[in-house]
Amino acid sequence: MSNIQDTLQGILLIKRNLETVQNLKKEAFRVFKGSFPLSKMKDALNNSWSQLYSWNESSYGYIKFQEWDDIEAAFSKVSTASINRTEFKEALKESMDGVEKYIEELNKALDEYSSTLSNYYDDFFDKNAGDLSFIFKDDKIKELIVKFIQS
Repeated sequence: MSNIQDTLQGILLIKRNLETVQNLKKEAFRVFKGSFPLSKMKDALNNSWSQLYSWNESSYGYIKFQEWDDIEAAFSKVSTASINRTEFKEALKESMDGVEKYIEELNKALDEYSSTLSNYYDDFFDKNAGDLSFIFKDDKIKELIVKFIQS
């Protein structure tokens, strides 16, 4: 039974990490929009960008970022209009790509855990449902039960 528990714990951890990183990404990447005020750049750097840079809450890898000094320099240059938003975005492309790749890795890990859970489900009901196994093999029933288990 502990394998199922480990799988469910992994799913919950990945979902929590994924939600947090996606929210931080949404907040952090707002700086690339032309409507984002230059006066708020330092706040964005010290909040969402700093949190993404120091992300270490996951056992599913890490976010690959460029050096913090390079990130700070890009924010400083765009804040003083030494570079435009397009150049700013290009200067931080490596970090942006790192965040995107990390999210992809979390989604891949989530898919693997979900597949494992599905296999546990199939094994359990193949062995224990007897004459009623046809009910639990129905895709809609399986989806509903697995969704309930994950909630």
